[in-house]
Amino acid sequence: MVTPLAGSEMAAAKLSIPICIRLIGCWESAVVSNGTFSALLAYSKRQGVSMLRAVFAIATLAIAAQGAWADEWSRHWNVSGKPELRISAGDAAVVVEAGNEHSIDARLTTVGWTIGGDGVRVEERQVGDKVEIDVKVPPMHWSFGNHSIRLEVRVPRDMIGDLHTGDGSITLRGLRGTVRADTGDGSIRGEDIDGALEAHTGDGSVHVAGRFDKLQLHTQD
Repeated sequence: MVTPLAGSEMAAAKLSIPICIRLIGCWESAVVSNGTFSALLAYSKRQGVSMLRAVFAIATLAIAAQGAWADEWSRHWNVSGKPELRISAGDAAVVVEAGNEHSIDARLTTVGWTIGGDGVRVEERQVGDKVEIDVKVPPMHWSFGNHSIRLEVRVPRDMIGDLHTGDGSITLRGLRGTVRADTGDGSIRGEDIDGALEAHTGDGSVHVAGRFDKLQLHTQD
């Protein structure tokens, strides 16, 4: 017989994600969120489960839970003329493509991270026709499971861009204007570019195609 979680343990677990774990010889439903470790240890103790099996179950639960977390953020800005876009995106992969006439639309998706609170934070601001997006990723203490962050931005074809990532790739499509793309450890790809492009990567490949008034490419790998 399985004894249900006590009220205090239930509160600590903050039930949110249904998962199955093997604790006492059969598959049982459990849920995980912040505070789950202490709740499951107390639960295991009451069931007579060894510490080793409890730790193994919790580790398995953490891996599955981190792989299940997914979140999304989006924003819309009205612009005119030739807008400016500045992005600082940390470890996120960034895609900037032409598609809008008088607006900039951004969409951030994550796997293994939540957005807001103790997870990935997004800071955005608009001054006139200049839009700035900062994506901040917290230090990762548990690296189990899949983790990814992707920022997709649709912009007017004529624009000025200043794009930075620490460990994420940068993809440019259909842009006309002046663009600077810089990544510490990712690849840079440009398709149908028209204008001036400066691309720099510390440890990745660079592939660009288009018509260039000015072109500067730098890679250390």
